[in-house]
Amino acid sequence: MKILSHKTGSSTLIVLILFFSILPGLMAAEMPYTRSSAAYFNEAELRQSIREASAGVASDNGIPESLFNFIYPEYEARVHEISRPYIVKRFRWLEEGLFTKPAPGTPAFQKRRTAYANELRRGVTEAMLSDSVLVGALLTRNESDRILIFHSDIVISGSGTIRVAEEITVYNGDGSFNSENDEIKRGIVRTFPTVYRDAYGLLNIVPFRIIEITRDGQPEPYHTERAENGTVVYLGDASYYLDRGLYRYRIEYETDDQLIFHPDKDEFYWNVTGNGWSFVIEKAGCSIRFPEKAEITEFQCYTGAQGSTGNLCSATPVDRTQIHFASQGALSAWEGLTVAVSIQKGVLAEPSSTSRFLDLVADNYILPVLIVVLLLLFIFNYISWVRVGRDPAAGTIIPQFSPPAEMSPADTGYLLHQKFRPELFTAALVDCAVQRAIDIEAGSEGKIFKSRYYRFTAPAEPPEGVTLGRLEQWYGFSADDLYDEKAVKGEYNPSLEAVLIRFKTALEGRLLIRKGIKNTFKGMFALNQGPVGFGVLLIILSAVAAGIILMKYSTPVLILYSVLILVLCILVQVVFGRIMSAYTPEGRKVLDHVLGFKMYLETAEQRRFDALNPPEIDLSLFEKYLPYAIALGCENEWASKFDNVLQQAQQRGYQPVYFRGFGTSSFSASEFTGGLGSSFSGTISSSSTAPSQSSGGSGGGGSSGGGGGGGGGGGW
Repeated sequence: MKILSHKTGSSTLIVLILFFSILPGLMAAEMPYTRSSAAYFNEAELRQSIREASAGVASDNGIPESLFNFIYPEYEARVHEISRPYIVKRFRWLEEGLFTKPAPGTPAFQKRRTAYANELRRGVTEAMLSDSVLVGALLTRNESDRILIFHSDIVISGSGTIRVAEEITVYNGDGSFNSENDEIKRGIVRTFPTVYRDAYGLLNIVPFRIIEITRDGQPEPYHTERAENGTVVYLGDASYYLDRGLYRYRIEYETDDQLIFHPDKDEFYWNVTGNGWSFVIEKAGCSIRFPEKAEITEFQCYTGAQGSTGNLCSATPVDRTQIHFASQGALSAWEGLTVAVSIQKGVLAEPSSTSRFLDLVADNYILPVLIVVLLLLFIFNYISWVRVGRDPAAGTIIPQFSPPAEMSPADTGYLLHQKFRPELFTAALVDCAVQRAIDIEAGSEGKIFKSRYYRFTAPAEPPEGVTLGRLEQWYGFSADDLYDEKAVKGEYNPSLEAVLIRFKTALEGRLLIRKGIKNTFKGMFALNQGPVGFGVLLIILSAVAAGIILMKYSTPVLILYSVLILVLCILVQVVFGRIMSAYTPEGRKVLDHVLGFKMYLETAEQRRFDALNPPEIDLSLFEKYLPYAIALGCENEWASKFDNVLQQAQQRGYQPVYFRGFGTSSFSASEFTGGLGSSFSGTISSSSTAPSQSSGGSGGGGSSGGGGGGGGGGGW
């Protein structure tokens, strides 16, 4: 016999040792744990028995059967591995003292098989309870609502349409053990963002079409609601509550305009799960398939909260057109999985520039609508102004030394400004005083804070009836309506307000042209409020509509542009509103006369008019035209003409008997005209205006931010 070399002998010895070391394992794999137990179980029966024993342990620990059946396949190999020594030990203990072997089919055989099954169950129980991995995975009761698996199958067509099928497996707990979430009652809620912002801050709205929704393979009722940035889908029936357990939802839908077209590649950048789930997602993944001619060139995935760049995920290309992504570990609430995949250009249909522009206009339609409103508003106002709003050409303005015939001081001011002003009422009251129809007494009252007041009394010597009749014809009220009345700044006087209303009505009836109303004097101008009112109404309706639309979908940039356009609309309307009123040819001629008269009243240098033979400067002229100066806004300039005359009159003790209280010892022109022009007008205006009737929260009953608003969210 040939003697082996030392080297050859060592190799042979190693081979023999390895063979005999793995022989027991090979034999065990061929046998169901022990040689005797093989007569009672085949491999399939043993696997089923171990599964049933594991399910029993899980059930004893409060784990629902549906949840156990879902989790068990992942840990089945582990259960078999750790259970084998416990089962072998149990089987060998059972086999001690057993010397007979019952025939198959006999009662004794069935009894022996039951004994083996009982020991197997005990062995599995001991094994599972001794392994911390299995205790944590299979036996720890967690009654939180959570997503066990979130998987999307995504197919991208050459036209750019994206078809997505989401498989969402959830566990609906009862909110007891280890529960952090108990929102699921009727089903789950899925939100789909369809409203995005483009690079310019404008809206980009993408289509979203639901194809099918099922639960555990059966059609599931659902309803949708519009959200701030998309669509909310409620899966389930409002009248049906789910039992505790596991449910598999499938949501299939289509969307478009979700691709990014770079100069050198086309990219699909997709938030698979979304970052708005209030549930934990234990496993997340997706499969993406591009058209046949595509070739995947780049890919990346991200996990975590919004904005996170973490990448606890993996990517597995299947071929040049398909790729799989999966998260590595669970995603906490408000965390998600996002993927990005690029392919070469030319495979996916890229929208044209025209198509993109039209989509941009459609998505932000409030802007073109408001621009159209602005153009229509300008065109309408311009046409209206051309038709009715243009004044006749002005004539040459020359100084006039008297007002137009039969025009009261208030008439001249109303014609000049084409609107009512408090100074016109002041001018009318001063005119009544100058005409000796009323006396005005000024004074102050109050202990600490003094308030100016004006009292109206009957004159000592009433004027003749002709004067009273003319004043009432001019102003619409009788002077005796004000006798014994007092105007105090900030205090409401209903009698004074009634007189003011009659005065305004009479003033409008004398000069303002209105449809269907005959003027008591001469119609000299029209406000043309019809076109102005239409424009204001159009702006209000546009602003309300814009507000409703922007409350639904908006961006800061879109709101800013909308507000700017509405501001332009308001400016256009204000400009045309100011120029829309128009004089008649007769009104224009009279206005030229009024402007010439105002030129005379406000020109301080009297000698400029010497060549025109102006009237002699004296106290009677000052008093006669003072009401006109107040109405035309030049009372101070008019008074300055009479400084010398008034100083001389003061030296002779002059003070008008119908104006009392404007000076302490002597009459002052500046104090007199200043008091009438500002203080008197302000007092009259405030005392004839009723206080506001609106209510608020300063006296109790209100609340911070009151009146509605706010919001929140919850489960379904």
